[in-house]
Amino acid sequence: MPSSLVDELPRALPEHRMLVLTRAGIRAPPRPGLPPGALVPMAASEAGQHGHILAALLSNGGVAHLERPTLANSLAVRAAASRTVVDRAHPPCYRHEFPASGASPTRSVPAKLTPVEDVDGVYTVDPHAPGASRPKLVPLATTADLAAAPSTLPFDRTLLDMLTTARNLRQVQIVNDLVSGNLLHALRGEHVGTIVRAT
Repeated sequence: MPSSLVDELPRALPEHRMLVLTRAGIRAPPRPGLPPGALVPMAASEAGQHGHILAALLSNGGVAHLERPTLANSLAVRAAASRTVVDRAHPPCYRHEFPASGASPTRSVPAKLTPVEDVDGVYTVDPHAPGASRPKLVPLATTADLAAAPSTLPFDRTLLDMLTTARNLRQVQIVNDLVSGNLLHALRGEHVGTIVRAT
């Protein structure tokens, strides 16, 4: 995980109450033809390990890691005792099958979502692609814009469907935490990275 994330989250603790959800990231298992329902437990295990590591690094700030059963049963109590709680983002759906997508559509969707990536946001073309010609950052987009865009996105396209149908979530803000200060600016409501709004 980026070292700046460990540096910036403590600065955000006095200002914000947060539920930090970790993902498998680059340690996510490959998809050698296995169904999504078989891959989810493997990715969830990697995400859980990241959650333990992150909470341990932030433990001096009173940050706690909670396993899913504890989180589901006592989140309000734990959040009252600690301003920030860490868990994994993957749900315990195990062998359940999800059609058409390689990711579970039941991933956590809170009221405000700030995915932390290794790029500044959404670009007109993939900035990591070999020979990518002059990628331009898209500071503001709608789910309809991105659903029709052929370019690679820095998040799973399932998020577009979730954002469109979510009851509470109306936008997500993608930020690059490899740039110092980005996460804190986003948490303060400042426009950095790319903001994606529901159509």
